[in-house]
Amino acid sequence: MDAVRVLVTRWWRASPCNPNPLMRGYDRAANLTVVLAIVFVAWMVPIAAAVGTIDYAHTRAEADRARTELHQVSAVLLDGPRSADATADAMLAPPAPMRRSTTPPEIRSDSTTSTPASGGYWT
Repeated sequence: MDAVRVLVTRWWRASPCNPNPLMRGYDRAANLTVVLAIVFVAWMVPIAAAVGTIDYAHTRAEADRARTELHQVSAVLLDGPRSADATADAMLAPPAPMRRSTTPPEIRSDSTTSTPASGGYWT
């Protein structure tokens, strides 16, 4: 507490409006800059709050307007509802057997050939 009081007293003595003629002009300018910065920040807090409030109100009004302009679309089901038993049976059914190739192994090739694409981005 004592250190804070000493700093406040020291700053008050070095304030820009100190009538002491021995105070340097640079010190006066530096102290004036600090005072102006503090005043600027003190004024910007309520201005920022007002801008934030206006922005929030505008965004909320847009959301409310969009919510009222929504229209409902009726859905048409093309397939009847499935029972839970049918879905569970389909999940538990064994996979379909894989088709076997009728080509003899000595004729089959593991390499594949492809033709280059045309009309894409890289042509």
